[in-house]
Amino acid sequence: RAARRRLCWMCPRPAVGALAAHRGGGCPLEGLALPGARCEQQRASWRIYAGMGVIGGGVLALALDSTGPQARARSSPTLLRRHCPGGTSKPVACAESKEDVDVTQTESFINLSVSVPVEYNSRDLLVYALGIGSSDLRYIYEHHPDFGAFPTYPIVLAYKGDSADIVPYPPPAMGRLPSPMIKGVKVWVDAEKYIEKVAELPKDGAKLTMTMTLLSVRKKGSGALIEHAYDVLDQATGKVYYRMISAGFGIGARDFADAGVSQSRNIPPPDTRPAHTVEVPTSEHIATLYRLSGDYNPLHIDPEFAQRVGFEKPILHGLCTLGHTTRALLDTVAGGDQSRYKSVRMRFAAPVIPGQTLVVEMWPTSPTEVIFRTKVKENGSTCISNGLLTLHPASRL
Repeated sequence: RAARRRLCWMCPRPAVGALAAHRGGGCPLEGLALPGARCEQQRASWRIYAGMGVIGGGVLALALDSTGPQARARSSPTLLRRHCPGGTSKPVACAESKEDVDVTQTESFINLSVSVPVEYNSRDLLVYALGIGSSDLRYIYEHHPDFGAFPTYPIVLAYKGDSADIVPYPPPAMGRLPSPMIKGVKVWVDAEKYIEKVAELPKDGAKLTMTMTLLSVRKKGSGALIEHAYDVLDQATGKVYYRMISAGFGIGARDFADAGVSQSRNIPPPDTRPAHTVEVPTSEHIATLYRLSGDYNPLHIDPEFAQRVGFEKPILHGLCTLGHTTRALLDTVAGGDQSRYKSVRMRFAAPVIPGQTLVVEMWPTSPTEVIFRTKVKENGSTCISNGLLTLHPASRL
């Protein structure tokens, strides 16, 4: 982590100092845990390709002189070169502080990937199910014959990583997301999610790998919409358990260019009355429980922080609203049977305050697809839109 911090915000001086401290005739990056880092020897010097670190996985080339047995930094490093896909490279101005960095170009970050270890146990599955308001013994009682993971559980692994304790926010696993550094962001909030189950998660827990890939960066309203793909898999066997797409919205983001192809879809509900409408109450303390699954964003518990970023009070995690909504959908159209779950897609349209009641409206369009929308009963606002649940066909007895 210390090595990653030294590379943060593209400032070369602490980074050069860290890399130049390596003694010996080999690559100056040797021994540093930097994703994507590599060396190329060029006559009497080394050219270093190193990951961005804390906020992203953009690839930079930092030139160091190598005279004698120790790599020595140039006395006045003022230029970094970004190593781009396809073998090209572009100059990148280096500034003394993050506010001065020009981050308008984002194309070179698209399709960059990084893998991180993730881990969970049976207790994590129980805590998550309780955090989305479940009272179904299949998800909250480990000795139930059909005990298993609620199907949206893997979305929290990007926050939790492989830690069994409280993690800082932003969490270390997400700190390695391949993303450009965008100025002006006050806070990141959940925007859209797609969660596809490929195989059942082991109910006794597992040590897995999550591969994260940047898909797109787009201007939207007063900020930025950034989409990443997440694959959860067994590194040893290559077995894929889940494929997910996560979009985050950076409030206040500015001075950047669009890049990549967005996976966002518009799924308007039919112009008819919903076939099913279910009210789902939330506890006023539910966010304090849900956060134990790994998302310790102070926006959801700290009143002063919430006001500082533009909210009157702490809001419910978007992923907690997702869990409550998906639970209502499965209970209504599939008898709560998670084995029928294939995927869910939704967009977060408005905040929810813990204690408010969700109203989930459903329009089945086939035996295996349900369009849905979630509203807040107290004020009538739509908090989840563009919803689509996909099921496996019901088994025939």
